[in-house]
Amino acid sequence: MAIVEIYKCMDCGIELKDDGSVFIWDSDLNQTKDFLILMMTHDWLHGAEISGDVSETCCRICGKFLKIYSIREVQDDVKNPCEVVMEGIKNYIANYGRELEKLKCIKKRAKYIVTKEEGYYVVEFPELEHCKYSYYFFPEMTKEEVIDDALNEFNEEIDEMVEGRDETYQKYLNSNYLIIDNSDRSQDDYDPLEKVNCPECGNEVYKYINHDVPCPRCGKELLCINHICYD
Repeated sequence: MAIVEIYKCMDCGIELKDDGSVFIWDSDLNQTKDFLILMMTHDWLHGAEISGDVSETCCRICGKFLKIYSIREVQDDVKNPCEVVMEGIKNYIANYGRELEKLKCIKKRAKYIVTKEEGYYVVEFPELEHCKYSYYFFPEMTKEEVIDDALNEFNEEIDEMVEGRDETYQKYLNSNYLIIDNSDRSQDDYDPLEKVNCPECGNEVYKYINHDVPCPRCGKELLCINHICYD
């Protein structure tokens, strides 16, 4: 089970999360993958050539988000793991950007297939498998009306997807990244008040966001505004 806590500073408005994320380096794609430890993702850590944990904070001096990748496990044949992870992050961001542009192009094309089954219409958008709209209760609608309604639903759904992913992409682009090789340290060495230095300006910041640390941007109190559990 993963526990995600969202913290917000009521003074400056910044929001940060503490979710216990971990990462692996995918050697086939030469990119990193961040994820929560759930039942369906737990096995992803096994056999990874590089793995570790991820935390986020903010640098008061730079004003940027700071993503911290702490390497915990490294296979013996991997050289310069910090450099490998940094390259993997850059490749992930580039691929994420390409997928975002692909999604925008899918919206522009809006290719669809209309079928009629037992008196109702089904409209599918084959470029996105989950976009399939059935009009069970409106068999009296014309085909044109069905298509218009389906396009409206499709546009609303894909706009929401694009907006959320674009926000994440911009955050990726405008973050600083700190890679730390902690493969020689035990997980028991976890210190919720541990500090690190921003790789851009050297400013000292708390590595983790929790109840006991102040807002990294303005120094005021952080409040937990949401607590979510995932299986």
